[in-house]
Amino acid sequence: MKRFVMTLSILAVCALLLQSRTDAEQPNPKHKPKLFAVMPENMHGPDGLTIADTTGTLFLTVPNFNGREGDTGPKKNPGVLAKVGMDGRVEQLLEFPVLESTGQTGCMGLDMGPDGHLYVADNQYFFDKDHKSRVLRVLMAGDKPTGKVEVVVEGLKLANALLWTEDKMIVSDTALDLPGKFGAGGLWFFSKDEALLAGTPAQSTIKVKPKGTDSRLVIIMDVKDVDRGDVSGWDGVTVTPDGTLYGGNFGDGALFAVRFDKSGKATAEIIHEAGKEFACCDGVFYDKMTDRIYLN
Repeated sequence: MKRFVMTLSILAVCALLLQSRTDAEQPNPKHKPKLFAVMPENMHGPDGLTIADTTGTLFLTVPNFNGREGDTGPKKNPGVLAKVGMDGRVEQLLEFPVLESTGQTGCMGLDMGPDGHLYVADNQYFFDKDHKSRVLRVLMAGDKPTGKVEVVVEGLKLANALLWTEDKMIVSDTALDLPGKFGAGGLWFFSKDEALLAGTPAQSTIKVKPKGTDSRLVIIMDVKDVDRGDVSGWDGVTVTPDGTLYGGNFGDGALFAVRFDKSGKATAEIIHEAGKEFACCDGVFYDKMTDRIYLN
């Protein structure tokens, strides 16, 4: 399934090859990127992208974080869900509901769930650091939102990327703020059954335990100080055909692979050390046609 979670905040993109590149594989200089879409004035801070498997529609979240004077007070424009056509035309589909206690929304990573609805990471950390981030479900009728939004998960710190695999919903948490650590982030694993039911009339919203004590926070990775002073942890996440998860720290550039044994236990491995060659990992995408991972 063609799924990806990536952000648009950094324009430079580098490719990490999963196999050796020969001289013959070097990029042809005549192939240059072209600007695909220009955002409307009310969408000045896009973040997450995903493509619907059945229709090929490209959905985009626009939290508009950069519309606040001095990073305080209300945003210039609310967070919205948009659709991007093959002609580059951007259409607003939905304005996300705000969290009552903050009056804000921080729609970031998103992916289409197996139920045909969009699941969105709502990052409230920029407004309140006390475990206010959520996962939202945007109910869809095909490619169009019905207007109803349900709260699936509450109690995350800095909900960032979101990815569905065959058996679980994965959410990255970029700022766990664990005592005694320079920085730390991780991955939340929610089973398919609990995630699909949570927040519906049949089941209450999942409320996770704080401070890294919840068993669904399966992966925790530290952030190193690489002279950037950035404590931000795990950001984007992608999956390869063998089920391996890849992603890295925004604050230090460490890149990780998460693999599963026969019993389903997950183990994280560092495959790129912090601060070597690059010092920031943002969005990440696996391209099966070239068998390569692309990073922001």
